Amino acid sequence: MKVYEMAGELMIGSRMKRLGEKFFSDVSKVYKSQGIPFETAYFPVFYLLNLHQALTVSDVARELEITQSGASQMITVLVKNGLVCYARNRDDKRIRTISFTSEGSQLLRRVEPVWEAIENCFRQLLEEGENSRYFVQAMGDIEESMIREPLFSRVSKALEKRLLLKNILFFPYHQTQEEAYKKLALSWLIENRFAKIDDTDFINQIDRMVESGQGIVRLVKTQNQVIGAFCVSKREDAGAETRHEILVFSVKDSWRHLGLEQLLLFQLLETLKEEKIDRISITLDRGLACLIKLFKSAGFFLDCLEKNEKNEAGFVLTKKV
Repeated sequence: MKVYEMAGELMIGSRMKRLGEKFFSDVSKVYKSQGIPFETAYFPVFYLLNLHQALTVSDVARELEITQSGASQMITVLVKNGLVCYARNRDDKRIRTISFTSEGSQLLRRVEPVWEAIENCFRQLLEEGENSRYFVQAMGDIEESMIREPLFSRVSKALEKRLLLKNILFFPYHQTQEEAYKKLALSWLIENRFAKIDDTDFINQIDRMVESGQGIVRLVKTQNQVIGAFCVSKREDAGAETRHEILVFSVKDSWRHLGLEQLLLFQLLETLKEEKIDRISITLDRGLACLIKLFKSAGFFLDCLEKNEKNEAGFVLTKKV
C-alpha cells in the first residue's frame, strides 16, 4: 500500500482498476455460491430493464453513456443466452425494443435479493472508514468535473502554464497594481482563517504601508497578468523590537500547484535577505496543509499554536533568515 499512498493521484487509475476487479471477483463468487447463473457483465442491462421493462439499443447506450456498438454487444450476449429478446414497436415497426424473456424474468427474481444484500453490505463497508462514506458521492463529483473539462485538457493547460513560469517577472508593488494586489489579498483573507483580519491595512491602506516602510509587497506576473503576491509587515512589539510577519502569500487559483508557490517563497526569502530581515513568521490555518509543508521544507519551524475567536488552532511558523 505504501507505493499507492506515495504516488497519490498518479496511481488513482491503477487503484480504481484494482478495486473494481476485487469488487467484481467477490460479486461473482456470491452468485456462484448461491447457484445463480448470473454474470456481472449482465448487470447494467438487467438493472435498466428492471426499471423500464422495454428499451431500445439507443436507450441503453444513452443511459450507460456508452457507444451504440458497445450497447449492442452487451445486448447480443443476453439474447444468445435466451435472457432478453427483440420485438418490433407497435407504433413504429422500424424501432426494435428489448425486454426480458421468461427465463430472464426468472433470473431477475433470483438476483434481486442478492443485489439488495450487496448494496447493504457495501454501504456498511463505506461507513467503516473515516473518509470512505463519501466515496460514491465523490465519484459522482469527479465524473461531473471530468465531463465539464476532461483530464487531458486540464493537464495540457497545466503544462502550458509551466512553460510560462520560466518567463515570470517579480516586481515591487506600485499603485497601478492596486486592484490586482487587493484581489489576491482578499483571496488570502478568505482561505486563511488566521489572516490578520483585525488589521486590514495590508489591503485597504497598502499604498500608505508601502510608502511609510511598514510593509514590503512583491508581485509576480507573466504575459502582463498578475498571478501572485506576498506582503511582509514591520511591527514594533511592546519591547520596541521590530517584528516581521508575512500577512499575504497568495497565488491566483488557476496558477496553483504548478510550482509558482515555490518560486514565490524563494523570492520572498531573497527579499528578506536584501532587506536584512533576520527573522520572519507566518500564521497558517491547519487546512492549508500544502503551504505548511512548503514553508517547513524551506526551513520554517513550528513556533507555537495560535487560537482565533472560534477557538480554532492555527500554526505559527517562524524562520531565521
